[in-house]
Amino acid sequence: FAVPIFFALRAYGNTWSKMGPWSLGGAFKPVAVLALVGMMLIFVIGVQPPNDKALIVTLVFIALTIVVWFAFERRRFQGPPTGDMIAKRRREIEEAERAVGESVAKATGK
Repeated sequence: FAVPIFFALRAYGNTWSKMGPWSLGGAFKPVAVLALVGMMLIFVIGVQPPNDKALIVTLVFIALTIVVWFAFERRRFQGPPTGDMIAKRRREIEEAERAVGESVAKATGK
């Protein structure tokens, strides 16, 4: 949970011009910072003895994730779909539905 909250804090105001349909308004930043502090506290408590091996497992998993990202996924991942990609995918779905005889209006409830 901490990663998307952290990146949302970084992006808001820089690359994000407005929040999505569910917004906390001006309380977003204080609530996000409080959530990050709470998650750090839970993590620290979670790796205390007798669970001290959980820290090793977590660090190995993070290292493995970084290796996989830079070795494979970074080149493959195109980012979230944008307007043109969404429209193209919608047309492909509609064509596939027509091919099997399903009504697009029936499926969307329109």
